[in-house]
Amino acid sequence: MSSIDQKKQRGFTMVEMLVSITVMGLLAAVAVPSATPDNHRKLDVLQLQFQDAIDHAQALAYHTGEKMSAFVHVQGQWLAVVDAMGVPQVDPLTRQIYVVRLNTPDQPSGIAIEYVANPLDRALVMFNDRGRLVYPVDVVLSAGDVQRSLRIDTATGLLVEVPMSP
Repeated sequence: MSSIDQKKQRGFTMVEMLVSITVMGLLAAVAVPSATPDNHRKLDVLQLQFQDAIDHAQALAYHTGEKMSAFVHVQGQWLAVVDAMGVPQVDPLTRQIYVVRLNTPDQPSGIAIEYVANPLDRALVMFNDRGRLVYPVDVVLSAGDVQRSLRIDTATGLLVEVPMSP
């Protein structure tokens, strides 16, 4: 057998294997951090859920002609869409009560509603029978060590980020 045939049968050299493993390790090191959400992304998810509940309460108030609210239970870490009597409303997509619970496995870990207040000193985002926000509402959300302060604008009903005071 010639030396060329012997080289073809040997396989990879140790150097080639080490280079391949190093390259795969570097690719994995780059891919893993981008796959895990950071605290700002977690806050984005929580803010979207909060905005969705507000939008749902506003749409119900507008279409039914009844007062609706997004009620926030800070201690229990959940929010729900309720009518003027506090009765939870049904989500038309899931056909279940519209409640978002933050301490469940399907939620990002470490997120929290820190503070919700309006001039009535209640954790409510209230809409009148025409779907207009009754009072501005301040909200502070957190994920890990990052906090986001939001205000619900009375003109648009949208959550707008406001600078945190030092």
